[in-house]
Amino acid sequence: MIKTITIDGEVYQLLKPANSDSFTKVLRRHAYKPAETYGELLDCYLNELPPSANPRILARIIEERARRSAAR
Repeated sequence: MIKTITIDGEVYQLLKPANSDSFTKVLRRHAYKPAETYGELLDCYLNELPPSANPRILARIIEERARRSAAR
């Protein structure tokens, strides 16, 4: 079943697929059905991809940690 939805430009930019993903896949990553059993929860955990990390933020975190370690 196909449904039409309307979103504003800001939300579109946040959700816009960065690669060949469809909007359905993007939305599915952000909308979760509550797990009703431990098995469903485990399946979700095992099938979930790790979150993507921003390399600039990671570099800044490493730099801050190094700076704090050197100050001790």
